[in-house]
Amino acid sequence: MSLPPEQRMRVDRLLLAREERFARIHAIEREVESILGQPYPFDPPPADLPSLAPRKQQKKRASRKPKKSPAAKSSAPVRPLRPGESAYRVTYTGTDGTQRTEIHHDTEALGTFLAALAPAVLRIETVDTEGEGVEILRDVPAPRL
Repeated sequence: MSLPPEQRMRVDRLLLAREERFARIHAIEREVESILGQPYPFDPPPADLPSLAPRKQQKKRASRKPKKSPAAKSSAPVRPLRPGESAYRVTYTGTDGTQRTEIHHDTEALGTFLAALAPAVLRIETVDTEGEGVEILRDVPAPRL
């Protein structure tokens, strides 16, 4: 279990207090035995103590990251921008059949965008601050008619 530091310190303090109380109970029981000269038949702790209650098995949480579809995996040849590169230029076929070009600066957002467009992406390239192409990451030739 992973807790923030403040919560972890609070839990640790409570566990130490619990341990101190158990040690005090043990010392009291030993003192009673020394007075009597024999073990005293202390009753066992009540069965409804929270520490003796059976615990429910916790279900493992599903991963918070959404699983990538095969289309997202296949259309994610984007790598982080390197020095000298300022953005990605994406050329794709729009829903109306026209060819469009967009500039994207964020790698993660671009991955989401590409996953939505998957088969329509024609070209992905990195560009410098002047808008000049630096490296082609993906180039799909236009279909022959």
